[in-house]
Amino acid sequence: MHGTVLLTELQALIRGAREQLARAVNSVLVLVYCRVGSRIQTEILKNDRAEYGDQIVATVSPQLTAEFGSGFTPSALWRMIRFATSFPNPEIVAAHPTKLSHSPCLSLPQLIQLYITGHPSSIFDKLTLRIEQTQ
Repeated sequence: MHGTVLLTELQALIRGAREQLARAVNSVLVLVYCRVGSRIQTEILKNDRAEYGDQIVATVSPQLTAEFGSGFTPSALWRMIRFATSFPNPEIVAAHPTKLSHSPCLSLPQLIQLYITGHPSSIFDKLTLRIEQTQ
C-alpha cells in the first residue's frame, strides 16, 4: 500500500515538471517567433518595397530550414511577421498561461506556436491525447 502512495506522488512530480517544461519552451518559442518576424519586418520596412519582403523571406527561409528544421518555411516566416505586427509586446502573450475556453488543454502560447508552425491538426492531436489521458 505504501509503495502505491509513493509511486503516485512520484508520478505527480514528474508530470508537473513536464508541464512546467512544456510551458517554458512554448513561451520561449513564442518570443523567438515574434522576434524573428519583427526583425524581418524591420528589414522589409527599411527598404520600403513589398517585393523586397518576398525576396528576403525566399532567401532566409531555406537557410534557416537547413539549420533549424521545417519550422521556418516561407509561410511560417510570413505568419511570424504577421504575429509580430499584431502583438508588438510578445512577452505578455508568451507569459500568459491561461487556457482558452474552447481549448481546455492548450494555452495561448501553445496555440500561437501551432499557428506559426502551420500545424493546426496538432491541436486535435493534443485534444485527443488530453482526453485519452483523463479517461
